[in-house]
Amino acid sequence: MKIFSKNLAVKVLGVSFMFVAFGVISPIAAYAATSPSLGAAASYSVLSGAGATNGGAGQTTISGDFGVYPAASYTDGPANTLFLTAGNPHLGDGPGFGTAQDAQAAQLAVFNGPGGIEAISQPCTNINLPTWDLTGLVLDPGVYCTDVDFLLSGTLTLRGTGSPATDVWIFRAGRDFVGTGTANVVFSGTGGVACNVWWRLARDATFTAGNAMVGNILAANSITLGQGATLNGRAFAYTAAVTLLGNTISGPTCVVPPPAPVSGSGGTIFALIPNINITKIPNPLSLPLGPGQITYTYTVTNIGQVAMSNVWVKDDKCSNVGYVLGDINNDSKLDTNETWLYSCAKTVSQTETNTATAHGSYSGWETYDNANATVVVAVSIVPPLIHLLKTPSVFTLPAGGGSVTYTYTVTNPGSAPLSGVKVTDDKCATVTDSVPGQFGDLNKNGLLESNETWTFVCSSNLTKTTTNIGTAEGRANGLTAIDFSPAVVVVPEVLGVSTSNIPGFPNTGFPPEDKNVNWGGVGILASLAFLISSSLIVFYRASKVSPVK
Repeated sequence: MKIFSKNLAVKVLGVSFMFVAFGVISPIAAYAATSPSLGAAASYSVLSGAGATNGGAGQTTISGDFGVYPAASYTDGPANTLFLTAGNPHLGDGPGFGTAQDAQAAQLAVFNGPGGIEAISQPCTNINLPTWDLTGLVLDPGVYCTDVDFLLSGTLTLRGTGSPATDVWIFRAGRDFVGTGTANVVFSGTGGVACNVWWRLARDATFTAGNAMVGNILAANSITLGQGATLNGRAFAYTAAVTLLGNTISGPTCVVPPPAPVSGSGGTIFALIPNINITKIPNPLSLPLGPGQITYTYTVTNIGQVAMSNVWVKDDKCSNVGYVLGDINNDSKLDTNETWLYSCAKTVSQTETNTATAHGSYSGWETYDNANATVVVAVSIVPPLIHLLKTPSVFTLPAGGGSVTYTYTVTNPGSAPLSGVKVTDDKCATVTDSVPGQFGDLNKNGLLESNETWTFVCSSNLTKTTTNIGTAEGRANGLTAIDFSPAVVVVPEVLGVSTSNIPGFPNTGFPPEDKNVNWGGVGILASLAFLISSSLIVFYRASKVSPVK
């Protein structure tokens, strides 16, 4: 990741309100709402009052805790496994802090009030309507109600007003929420996070294959996610079962309160800075029989707080990089809930390392991320790959600083299991497993497999704007793979801070140009110490603009 800034300028965020007749696909303004607290249920991604079933094709991945209470029933499909990347299973446990029983009680308090969704005093924008089709609507923060069902078969856009921590959307249905077709929820504008989207349903929530949902789903009865459906949020079913079919429940995505302004010689900005991440995988990983065709796949994600425009990917040794898919709402912006794929094919005649660069921008701030990949030619060995994604718990602290917890997510995009996996940080001394014994090590063999995700954490107190770099490494086939992932946390000084407080060049230990690896045969393998897949941060003035996608 690399970020650079243009001239600092004052940012004024305006909000326009307009009411429209029901049924017209236009922006709809709403009354303000307040996001309730989930208490003991906050750490959970899935809660069920009557058991859970995990079936279908592919693995179901859940990022938070998984709880079933009072029933302790959980069933896995024959071709499926439940994978908790960071959370813990709680099956029929309680009472006690953090147990499924406590979480279910907290869930019910939010569902029924007082202090929950029903206790919010602002009126509904729309109420007592017949079955309400949300497809194609653009909704400002507010409270939306129907006595019957919510239906969604396409895109629902939630338009932020510029205050991610206070933009709240609440949906209350007298019966069900039914997603079909290409149902998906996306954010637009400069606000909107999954933590502050709430679906309070008097009966059930049902979503079909491939749906991409956002928010906290609180259903009085059951929740069913179709094959491959995704949820950036929580699935809480109070009295009935949760049915999972090869799903990903990743979230909900949250942010801290609105960032403090950063003052500089050119004015004041709000420190909402973009962050982009790229993973690069060659196919095949090696050409043991000699020169051949390689196809590179580039996966680009938005790990920041804001949608990015002018997104592109370039490769220094593969000239025809092309966008494949991922822009769900076709707005040419990489939203926080989107993953964009790119591809490039070429003939590789000798062992080489090439570097891909992903770019995005927001409000004059530019972000870059690099990823290297080595393809081995005429040698019977598969080089290891490792990928690190580092995210801070906050992107902006108040003047004077405060505590930050960094989360390091480590995956193996290659085929060779990695041993000796570890994470270090140049400015955060104690990096530890987020779950003792690495809960992500599914088969408990101490190797990072291609289907596993390991997480680490480190906490630090910052007093000034800080760029620090996490490093992950692992070994396979006598070689070491390394990946770097930086993070920037902005700490404004008391009024009058100079632009020198804006992050500058980090000390990565090597220049940003690519590194070629020359192999003459098996005898030279011992001299290769590292295979590096890197992410760097650089700040400089914007001067080059390339086509979107």
